[in-house]
Amino acid sequence: MKTRLHPTVIIENIFRSIWAIIALTAYIISNGLQSSDGDDINKAINFLTGHSNNIVVMIIVIFSALILIFTLFFYIRWRNTYLIIDKDELTVKTGRLFKNVSKINVLDIATINIKRNILEQVFGTASLKIELNNNIDTSIKTKLVFKNDIAKCIKNRILNGEEEQEIDSLINYTSKDILRHMWLSVDLRSFIILLVMYLIILVTDNGEIFKNSLIVIVVGIIVFLYPLFVSVIKNFFSYYNFKATREDNTIKLSYGLLTTYHYSLPIEKINALIIKQSLQARLSNYYCLEVVNAGVGNDKNENEKTIISLYIPAKMISEVLHNIVPEFENEISLKKESKCAFYHHIIKKFPLFLISLALVPFIKYYFILIWIFLLICSYGEYRTNKIGFNNDKIIIQKGIINKKITITLFNNIEYINLKTYAFSKILKTYQLNFSIVAPGNNNTLYTGLFTKQLLEKAINTYLGEKDEH
Repeated sequence: MKTRLHPTVIIENIFRSIWAIIALTAYIISNGLQSSDGDDINKAINFLTGHSNNIVVMIIVIFSALILIFTLFFYIRWRNTYLIIDKDELTVKTGRLFKNVSKINVLDIATINIKRNILEQVFGTASLKIELNNNIDTSIKTKLVFKNDIAKCIKNRILNGEEEQEIDSLINYTSKDILRHMWLSVDLRSFIILLVMYLIILVTDNGEIFKNSLIVIVVGIIVFLYPLFVSVIKNFFSYYNFKATREDNTIKLSYGLLTTYHYSLPIEKINALIIKQSLQARLSNYYCLEVVNAGVGNDKNENEKTIISLYIPAKMISEVLHNIVPEFENEISLKKESKCAFYHHIIKKFPLFLISLALVPFIKYYFILIWIFLLICSYGEYRTNKIGFNNDKIIIQKGIINKKITITLFNNIEYINLKTYAFSKILKTYQLNFSIVAPGNNNTLYTGLFTKQLLEKAINTYLGEKDEH
């Protein structure tokens, strides 16, 4: 099968290049008119338009000329771009004089997902996102845009799947659920740090230092609130009409308002399950579930999380696990860090204790407040960090403010090792590091601090699993 992309990809490419066109327009006008050839440019524009010394006309003419040049370039590129689908290989050919051929073995494809931005929804088209196994960096840089029904047929043909049907979501998420998810997804850690800084300044000095610092704090809060507002709005548009279900051995996801996503996640490609709670979610006992899926999220230009459930009450977690990812169901009891781990966390913060002492001339005896804060953080790590495992799964829990529980199969771990610190032998605390196949570089997981005996037992269990396979 050999097919050409949909011609609307030309318009999409122009829209994506609009800032480059604007920058080139500004550069030509600012530099061209200052050069010795500036009169020639003005004469040319006067000849074409009948106007001279009119900056508005110059901008329009140059901008239009650049649009035409870019359109011609993208048209030629479109005319010479083909997608070729064979039995065992996927090929994208681009260019005529300078040809570029990208090939992907079908066996290297983790999944193929369909994404539609607002332009594609208007034109009735869709783009295919080819996700590869094992963090393979795809050599296909061309955006693959087709008519929506053709995109679905291509996906089904490559993956040998059946025609996609409308997703019957396990949970019917309402607008209220999406708004709740927006709020519970907000990361308040930066705000808490700013608040602590403000309180320290408030109790240490009521003079000029406080006034100047207050301005810094206010500016900091404004700087913090802007991306926070953008993040909240983005979450609403991203997860609008969220649907998730499981069909045989595939998780089906659909969500989005301006840009819609239709994901198919093969169960065998899922390497970990993450159960998350933000600070406000911990207070209200809500949880969000996402999976680490080989291939999905490899695009560096996107920040997509593979969420399989928006924030839901604790009582609904078992239902989602049982119906969507039963492979990660467990009743493993978690063990807390060893008692000496508390002292280890304090030692790691020793430089911060020294810095607070150096500030004594400015903050006086209020450095004690900083010490108390650092001790609370150390105790929070000691109480929160946990580990648990059985013959086939390992679970790690971390996070003082935002709690995260990661569940993975020993069989999905690529390597595992025991990490020691300078005080490990004295305090008898060690850390376990292991790597799984995950998007980008976020594939190394770290446990808390536990006894060597416990962590070696986990390593031996891992080695036993590997020996069996």
